[in-house]
Amino acid sequence: MVVERNVGKRHVCHYCLHPFAEEDQLNEHLPICSQHQPQQVVYPKPGHNIVKFHKYHFQFEVPFAIYANFESFLQKNDDDSDTHVPSGFCVVTTSRFEDHDYKLHCYTGENVMDEFFAYKQSEEQRI
Repeated sequence: MVVERNVGKRHVCHYCLHPFAEEDQLNEHLPICSQHQPQQVVYPKPGHNIVKFHKYHFQFEVPFAIYANFESFLQKNDDDSDTHVPSGFCVVTTSRFEDHDYKLHCYTGENVMDEFFAYKQSEEQRI
């Protein structure tokens, strides 16, 4: 199997699914790896192997919850590493009180983290 991406071709081992940059690396790897069974994905049967939460009496009810999601892009550094640079966020405030429930706020622009912390402080004051 050959996978083409922005970084070039990758030669993937059918047994362990490990990608190689060069075909000769894959050919060197195959004799050892082919001694094992190919990798398989086995899903549990419906209704089996399910984790469930039963201790509801240990939960604490909170009057407010704030959920935040950030969007970012990758910026190349001089040392060939990447930095995640935030480009925006969206925040939703939920509450058990109807007049405060489901307040949505989205922001895209400069100084994303400063804007996020300022919004959090304004929500704290509002609540």
